Amino acid sequence: MLSQAMGFWGILLVWVCLEESWGQEQTRFIISAPVVFHVGVSENITVQAHGHTDAFDATISVKSYPDENVCYSSGSVNLSPENKFQNSTVLTIQAQQLSEGQSSFSFVYLEVVSKYFSKSEKKPIIYDNGSLFIHTDKPVYTPQQPGRVFVSSFRRELT
Repeated sequence: MLSQAMGFWGILLVWVCLEESWGQEQTRFIISAPVVFHVGVSENITVQAHGHTDAFDATISVKSYPDENVCYSSGSVNLSPENKFQNSTVLTIQAQQLSEGQSSFSFVYLEVVSKYFSKSEKKPIIYDNGSLFIHTDKPVYTPQQPGRVFVSSFRRELT
């Protein structure tokens, strides 16, 4: 009798574990974001969801680290069959939003929240942004034709 009860509970436990893993395989999500956030630069964040049939919204936020009390930038995306459950928003961290005490290399949290999933990840931020200006001596080149390329580097303060 005891072995029959143990067998039943063992099968039930395996079934419950499989049910959870099947559900996880059917509903997956991918968040594409820059590895490093640049202060003052518009950063594109893309969210993809797989295994869904009904449309839903997701909120994407960049929050203070480590307390998550201050929201520096946020946006909302709608994931639906029309956009194949893929959408993106652009977020920007402004320098004046950040506290004076932060070093030139700090962190923020990137948070994505929907009714189906929630994900938060620590991301580094960099304050020092620069620009690269590339100029060629001709607008169009043919194959095997030599050309000259001029590259100038500008700091953000100089542009």
